[in-house]
Amino acid sequence: MEMIRLDDESYTYLIQIISEKYYQTTDIEELKKINQLYKKLKFKSETWLSK
Repeated sequence: MEMIRLDDESYTYLIQIISEKYYQTTDIEELKKINQLYKKLKFKSETWLSK
């Protein structure tokens, strides 16, 4: 896997897209995957999914 660097604008946009998906889904497995993405992006994740 290749690492990429994002500028602030791209990072913000990516978080926005992921957040929209987060609030549109009710599938627990998908929510867990989104939470993992948040962690990898070093974004504050939803704490109840971390347990």
